Amino acid sequence: MRKALLISSALICSAAISAASAQEGGLDTIIVTAQKKQENIQQVPIAVSALSGEALANQQIDSILDMQSLAPGLQVSEAAGTARIFIRGIGLVNFAPGGEPSVAFHVDGAVISRPGAQIGPFFDLERIEVLRGPQGSLYGRNATGGSINLITRRPTDELDAYANITVGNYGLIETNGALSGPIIPGVLNARIAARTENRNGFGENLQVGQDVDDADNWAVRGSLEYVGHERFRAFLTYSHYQRDSSRGDYHALGPANPLITPPEVAMGGMIAADPRDSNSEVDIASVANTDSITLELEYDISDAVSLKSITNYFDHERSASTDLNQTPVPFFRNDTSESAEQFSEELHLIWDTPRWSGLFGLYYFDEDITPNVRIEGPPVFPNVFMRPFILFEGQQSSKSYAAFLNTTFHLTDELSFTAGVRYSKDEKEEVGSQTIPTGMVIPTNRTLDTDAWTPKFVIEYEPTNALLFYGTVSRGYKAGVINIGNAGPAVFPEFVWNYEAGVKSRLFDNRVQANASVFYTEISDLQVQRPISGTLITINAAEARTKGVELETKTLLGGGFSLDFNGAYVDADFKEFLTENTTFAPGVTVDLAGNPLPNSPKWHADIALAYEGVIGDGWTVNGRVQGVYTDKRWFNEFRESISFQDETFQLNANLRIGNPGGRYYVNIWGRNLTDEFIISHINVTSSAIGHMRLATFMQPRTFGATFGFEF
Repeated sequence: MRKALLISSALICSAAISAASAQEGGLDTIIVTAQKKQENIQQVPIAVSALSGEALANQQIDSILDMQSLAPGLQVSEAAGTARIFIRGIGLVNFAPGGEPSVAFHVDGAVISRPGAQIGPFFDLERIEVLRGPQGSLYGRNATGGSINLITRRPTDELDAYANITVGNYGLIETNGALSGPIIPGVLNARIAARTENRNGFGENLQVGQDVDDADNWAVRGSLEYVGHERFRAFLTYSHYQRDSSRGDYHALGPANPLITPPEVAMGGMIAADPRDSNSEVDIASVANTDSITLELEYDISDAVSLKSITNYFDHERSASTDLNQTPVPFFRNDTSESAEQFSEELHLIWDTPRWSGLFGLYYFDEDITPNVRIEGPPVFPNVFMRPFILFEGQQSSKSYAAFLNTTFHLTDELSFTAGVRYSKDEKEEVGSQTIPTGMVIPTNRTLDTDAWTPKFVIEYEPTNALLFYGTVSRGYKAGVINIGNAGPAVFPEFVWNYEAGVKSRLFDNRVQANASVFYTEISDLQVQRPISGTLITINAAEARTKGVELETKTLLGGGFSLDFNGAYVDADFKEFLTENTTFAPGVTVDLAGNPLPNSPKWHADIALAYEGVIGDGWTVNGRVQGVYTDKRWFNEFRESISFQDETFQLNANLRIGNPGGRYYVNIWGRNLTDEFIISHINVTSSAIGHMRLATFMQPRTFGATFGFEF
């Protein structure tokens, strides 16, 4: 299947490029801010993909969990209420409180630090940018895999509004709307946008008759933009998100080791026959509340020099109730809560002259996290001992400081050299405790102070405006970790060195875009999480490496048709990692050198045929059919069948029809139309839970229609 798909895709793309030479018109120019300034995406020496807000809405890409096909080498899933984002085989494997992501996540230039806060709705967006590879010099900590940047729509200087309602299977009802325009013409513009989503579950908790993996959330965003001065601009935005559902819960797949019977099964508990269902006495819940305020100030000192400030306050609270055994036996109920408050400030001095351009920045980040993880034991613990079976709790304060410089020298009209460097200092302090089944309370008070230099060097050769070659050497780092309330030691930072070469091109009179990159990445002190002595411990693996090739093409075929292709080959594995397999051979050291990194399929490809045209008396038609192939992948380090997903193929499609004048439209859409059952993550639990396999899944077949109005 893999070879057939890739060969067919290559042949189709080759034929499409040949056919493009006869078509009129050209591809649109896409402007991105990947390097913290506005640039044509084809002139940015970074492997970056971008998708407009309109395209996201048409394809029913509603959250980060729908982004699998947005960029080569990108894998996204949800586990334990947190977003697991992987780029080029590098991503989040630590679900414990205080864990740090490997892919940075930004909204309007402000970082969203907590992985649990990154699962929110996409609405009223201008575009999404996906930067692949370490972004250590410009983005700093926790960008070893790359960065995902969301850019919201700005207020307009003319009255603008839209509203739509979506209905679909599983009882889906979703609404979106926005109103924008001037408050003081020529001085102050405003915008307000809102979204709601309600959907039945993809499964049922058979014990209590409750939907699981359902949706019940709403969000609102308001923004003001000052445009009354020629050189000074200000943009203020506030957003709120609220969720009360049972999404993202684990589902039991049975014990990992057939020789070990989980205690709840030994007591007569039965897991659900349908893996999308649950069979638990617990009312499964996932609740979140998020507030964010961002202020962006810009001042042009001259035509070539400007100052910029991005200030953000972010408050996130979430709680979840789940059952770690997924049976009616009252054992291993898990109640988790996390409160996180962060403040960040970033200052830029930007200059741009014919021969020299650059950015100097200062960065400050302050975060307080207060988690509580409560695991209940048999009834004797809460009823007699009046305490939980296991309890992790505490508070962590994190501060990060950075100064960075990124400067480009235009040596000739065609040749440029960029040098960047960032110095970062991180300080973490935790006061916490772990209560074990015997009732002993183990203090876990720790501190962790680290620093890092992350340089970047780029050489660019641009012989024409339609062709760019670049080579990059860069370093990135992931901050050290203190798992709050966990008795394990503090974990040191993770570092990567990346070596990359790429080409970006527009061919056949701007009717074909072909971008390619090849990379080799060395990872040291890779952070992984393992169940040891009945609890999850985060440790540093010795060494790993990833290497691969990425290809993105877009071709205008003529007659309104276009063809998109994204493909990636990623070979990610451990170079040196001595550990123990607690599921099958506890206490025995094994060498995992050569094993693939978790959640890193070797092959990933998607191909899409799109049509855009006008029929009849001005009716607009936009359609798209997309196939997405993902190779087999393992979800732990041991390359075991108990934690494995075979290769998959998904089919997505949409058809949008707009009336003459473009005021009304209907968009009929479907995702995973072949109804593939796809595991997105498997967690093999510790010996205390009998090594039960707990999994999360991608969505089944969904379809519906969106009815919209634009003013």
